[in-house]
Amino acid sequence: WMVLHSLWQGVAAAFLAALALIALRNRPAMLRYRVANLALAATLVAAAGTFFYYYDAPTAPAVLAQETIEQVAGSLPLPSQTFENQLAPLEPAQTSLLDAATWQAYFSPHLPLIVLFWFIGMSVFLLRLLGNFACIHYFKNHLSFPVESYWEEVLQNLSQRAGIRKTVQLLESALVRTPLMVGYLKPVILFPVGMINRLDPKEAEAILAHELAHILHHDYLLNFLQTFVETLFYFHPAIWWLSAKIRQEREMAADDAAIRLTGNSVAYAKTLVMVQEMAFARMPEGVAFAFAGTRKSQLFHRIQRILNIKSSKNFNM
Repeated sequence: WMVLHSLWQGVAAAFLAALALIALRNRPAMLRYRVANLALAATLVAAAGTFFYYYDAPTAPAVLAQETIEQVAGSLPLPSQTFENQLAPLEPAQTSLLDAATWQAYFSPHLPLIVLFWFIGMSVFLLRLLGNFACIHYFKNHLSFPVESYWEEVLQNLSQRAGIRKTVQLLESALVRTPLMVGYLKPVILFPVGMINRLDPKEAEAILAHELAHILHHDYLLNFLQTFVETLFYFHPAIWWLSAKIRQEREMAADDAAIRLTGNSVAYAKTLVMVQEMAFARMPEGVAFAFAGTRKSQLFHRIQRILNIKSSKNFNM
């Protein structure tokens, strides 16, 4: 019953979130990011409430189904009725699509099959998620090397300016093709081997500022909860739409925070384009935060927003 009720609960949460995002379209991205996360969390809370409601009253669906059967049976003629009454046309049972008992009676016999299909799909998505986490763990602990002391000082200064108290580690990795941040309790920023020394100091500082913004916003923990909800409700288009909006607003909020730290939006936009051109391998989604993202369309939208350029105009950098 939790799976079935999540259909309308997810639609309701996504609809309210869409209205809120439209109303807040001119407000800071961080506010929209929080609203979208709140809507996704509401679906999880509603699903948990539904689960425990039916878990505490497991016989309620059967009772309602039995009541519906009795109502239909009550409309049939009794054997003791006269012959004339038996010849009278039978009136159909008065049922309504909005009647909860009708839905209970329809879905009750099919619940085992529904749960079976849901469990199989959830297991596939759970294995995919665990595989991504294993891949990122491998990136952190294999073929990674410490950077020069100069870049460690730059990272420490940026962390202090951003108000981050955690110890952030900066490593060069031979396995990644774009800068990315992983980890929550012990966050690590991974750079492709040799990239950080090929960048202008201001460009490298912009990348570090963006990844530090993810740490400041607790994005790794929030993203873990997000992927958990996606795994539970993998079948729900509204959940996937809401999740995509969260990722979009998350990157925009990190962009805003990075620009506040660096103070140069044009240089930051150029760095986005340059890093995207260098990144020729796709990173695992959902467990790491790549600086330039994974989709060119989203990158183009971020650059337009950073430079305050309308979509109808063309620009060159």
